[in-house]
Amino acid sequence: MPKDTNFYTKLGLSQSASQEEIRRAYRKVLLKVHPDINSKEGATELFLDIQEAYTVLSNPLTKSAYDAKKVAAYEQSPVDIQPLYSCGALRRLEEPQLVYTLIDITTTAEAHIHQKGLPLNLVLILDISNSMKGSRLNTLKAAAMDIVQELDSEDLISIVTFNDRAKVIISSRQHFGNRAIESKIQRLTAKGGTEIYQGLEAGFKEIKQSFGVNTAHHIILITDGHTYDDEEASLELAQKAAKLDISISGFGIGGEWNDKFLDEIAALTGGGSVYIQKPQQIKQFLHQKIRHLTKIYAKNVLLDIKTAPKVTLESAFRLLPEVGLLPDSPPFTLGALRHLRTQRILLEFLVEPIPLKIDEAVLANGEFTFKLGTREHRAPMTLRRSVVPSDTNVEAPPPEILQALSRLTLYRMQEKAQLDIAQGNHKAAAKRMKDLATHLLAKEEFSLGKTAIREASYIEAHHEFSPDGQKKLKYGTRKLLLPSNQQP
Repeated sequence: MPKDTNFYTKLGLSQSASQEEIRRAYRKVLLKVHPDINSKEGATELFLDIQEAYTVLSNPLTKSAYDAKKVAAYEQSPVDIQPLYSCGALRRLEEPQLVYTLIDITTTAEAHIHQKGLPLNLVLILDISNSMKGSRLNTLKAAAMDIVQELDSEDLISIVTFNDRAKVIISSRQHFGNRAIESKIQRLTAKGGTEIYQGLEAGFKEIKQSFGVNTAHHIILITDGHTYDDEEASLELAQKAAKLDISISGFGIGGEWNDKFLDEIAALTGGGSVYIQKPQQIKQFLHQKIRHLTKIYAKNVLLDIKTAPKVTLESAFRLLPEVGLLPDSPPFTLGALRHLRTQRILLEFLVEPIPLKIDEAVLANGEFTFKLGTREHRAPMTLRRSVVPSDTNVEAPPPEILQALSRLTLYRMQEKAQLDIAQGNHKAAAKRMKDLATHLLAKEEFSLGKTAIREASYIEAHHEFSPDGQKKLKYGTRKLLLPSNQQP
């Protein structure tokens, strides 16, 4: 994470903070970071950072100059940030209240003119273990050959295969013609076990061989099975990849792969995870992914966010360009930003009762960070709402928020059912599935609704989800979180 240069963020303040609020915030933070109290590594550096922030902001002249510089930097930003809130204002309540914020980040038209799309450095990591025999491997080979044909001349592609060992069959550093590539792909056969780390490690080494600051780097892992005893090593490798702006996406075929594992790898790196129910869908999902990887303006966009006192960030979702659950805590790696395309995230805040003296409440201060070549850009934001008496009528949530929350409820119903089963409460899980079916059918999501009905019966009989049913509901309700105009 680059060093934070936002003095307001360091003190947990908004730019509209008064001198008295700055003094109070400084004293409060000082009690936590002073080296005499905080013995953790880096405490002295943090203390000096806080001192620097207070020195600038506590003097009206230096604060004014800092604000002017900050505004000028924001105005030059090549991205536009638009927050949308679930409420026109916060009510002064005696109990906590939830607030949702949709944040869109989009490149400006001027940025589109001056910055062309980045070429792609792509590595396909293909599972050729014994369980991939037959139609799965045949369809995967055909899809891989199609992708080779689809890429532009500036793009690079490598192909790595793995079972209980890995092999680079196509390297971007070698100049094979399409016929030679097709021949190597066609000769692939399925055998052996599944060790995902072997494939990831080989793919990671391969992508670094053609590493460039003006190139978008992405790994696509395609598997149909669980890996054993190497999950931790794989996640550590994903963290290394994220630091180099390398994204990893996981495609799971059938019902026997570890969706939580692939979700976590994707969340760490700004990639996505995909459930492929039938082998013939492999080509469709690969083409869709490649479209998301073209015309990239900036590689992994990073969002760091700090909530105000008595505000908790309960959850965070990425809704565009692909739906995905973000990690439990920031900073969040959001993935690539495309030309004139929107990245959208949904943040859920829990706000504790607001003191009488506060008329405007800051929810959080945040900053988007991304790189164009070797130059780093920062786009700050402050999320805030005015505070009104409890009996005041406030604006209804915008339609985009209502739609997102309605569909988020469906996703969370299946998520809670999984938790019920993990806790041994299969009756509660079956009931949730019946309730989910009712809601899905009411929204004319007939296929998912029927799946939920079948899963309710399966849970009652077996006290667990069926492997395919669990994934179909998880990824099906997740896909519903896409805005209506983005639905497939």
